Amino acid sequence: MNDKASKLLIFVSILTLASFIYLYDSEDSAYTKSAFFDKTVPHKLVRKPPQPKNSTEEVLPKEPEPQPWEESDTDEPEVPAIISNQTRIRNLTFEQARDVDRRGPSAFLSKEGVVSRKDMRKEILCKMGIETACNTREIAEILDLFGVFCPIYAENQKQQELLYISHANFISYLDTIGIPSVTLEAIYPNQTYLRTQPGNEPRHIQIRVNDTFYYRENFLNVAIRKTKGFEYYVWIDAHQIFLNTYWWEEAVLKMEHYNNVQFFQNLAWLNKWNNATDRIQDLHSVQYAYTITKDLNKYFAKFDHMWNGNAVGIRREIYEGLGYILDKCIAGCCDCAFNVAGMRDHWDRVDKFGNYGAQLRPWILDASKVFKGEVAVVRGRMLHFHHDHFFAWERYLNALSRSSWNLENELYRDENYTLHIKYNSSLLSLFKPVRSV
Repeated sequence: MNDKASKLLIFVSILTLASFIYLYDSEDSAYTKSAFFDKTVPHKLVRKPPQPKNSTEEVLPKEPEPQPWEESDTDEPEVPAIISNQTRIRNLTFEQARDVDRRGPSAFLSKEGVVSRKDMRKEILCKMGIETACNTREIAEILDLFGVFCPIYAENQKQQELLYISHANFISYLDTIGIPSVTLEAIYPNQTYLRTQPGNEPRHIQIRVNDTFYYRENFLNVAIRKTKGFEYYVWIDAHQIFLNTYWWEEAVLKMEHYNNVQFFQNLAWLNKWNNATDRIQDLHSVQYAYTITKDLNKYFAKFDHMWNGNAVGIRREIYEGLGYILDKCIAGCCDCAFNVAGMRDHWDRVDKFGNYGAQLRPWILDASKVFKGEVAVVRGRMLHFHHDHFFAWERYLNALSRSSWNLENELYRDENYTLHIKYNSSLLSLFKPVRSV
């Protein structure tokens, strides 16, 4: 009996040992060899990853999916934020960075939106002027590239006191936003500068004139030529207020997408004594009317007026393509010609001025090739504060429309690009110069 028990015990031991040997040697085993013999894990069985059949290649475990809160390996990941409904794009390629060096900061903004970058040190270096290929995270960061030009002059400064007060208020308003402004103030003999200080160019530009024609667009050209560093050239009559608080943000985006932008849809002139809206002069901007109907001749025939200028902007390279803003409209309506050029001649406004309008045509034809019909309007409404009229539009337009004067032969430019009537021109009989007392 004892022999049988001994034999049975030996048999069970041999069977148990064989089972252990089988498990140890089997490639299909679910346990590693070290699980049994590694003293560091004496009580654990470590699972092996499943092995493919008929293959000696080990299948490596899949790496875990990165979580949203985990940092990416790349320094410049895509930023999913939205600015003014424009999705920010990823990062600059070498060619884009080189284009930024060539064109300047306006190359940051693309049709897709505003370029951004995670590396904040480069953002700081950009602001210090050390890094050249800079990206921007917010439009407000590039407002130093947004130059607003606000010329001011008057033959009778006392009579135009409201004009000068409104100008000071508007410049202060721009300062609170951080928008740089350029004031070109022209004075006539026996006048003093009221809104500018000497030695403060290019923010304050002071010039003297004695001709009495309409100077505004010419003063814009003079001011632009005296400034550097702006990527957006904007001219705004400095006696208005925007009801769209973020007009400047949308203006930058629109100027990047279009070649000629007007900064409002509607404008209302306010009465002198109570600032009530004048219904007769509560009208659309030309660009907005153009979006409503392409037939501006029909629109103009019904309403008899639209706001031609008041607040307009273009990119630097557009201005360079134009060469200059049309400024020989010494009887006015340069802003009419500017819009006609932008809209590819869908308005016959200047053609109504006979010989005078015909002399604006060459610039219009050249400018239309630069604008390419790409015009737009910034949403919102503007209010225009009252000031007395300081130029007799109808008188001078009628006189020049019926005349045979060739303005190219009657005008000249000085070293500042300022226009003057030649001393022997018969135009001096119409635009009588102001003489020193």
